[in-house]
Amino acid sequence: AEREALARGDLDGAVEANITTWVVGAGRTLGGVDPGVTASVRAMQRTAFDVTVDWAGIQEVELDPPARERLAEVGQPVLLIVGVHDLDAIHLAADLLERALPDVRRVDLPGSAHLPSMEEPEDVLRLLLDWLAARG
Repeated sequence: AEREALARGDLDGAVEANITTWVVGAGRTLGGVDPGVTASVRAMQRTAFDVTVDWAGIQEVELDPPARERLAEVGQPVLLIVGVHDLDAIHLAADLLERALPDVRRVDLPGSAHLPSMEEPEDVLRLLLDWLAARG
């Protein structure tokens, strides 16, 4: 829906599709999300679309070898925070990271979708501070 709206030049429609997919997420409705979060993401996403509207000619370049094949080389510890209501594809990616990274702690937060730090900022901050304290 987002790509279709962008193809029509409907930035507001693209923003709303983005909200539905990434902020509301799976298993809940717009009414279940803090209106302050949706307002902030609407503003942020609209700015992102405005800035990138003319980037159609930019081509992505895949890493060779792909990053997913080099995850075991990551030398830093990772705190992986996943929103329970995020897309299945994100959960699959988190599963891959959890299996492949040498030093990872995964936490799934029940009250958020793709943006746990916006929806559950106190919980994310507590997790981060505890995780950092455990590492000295």
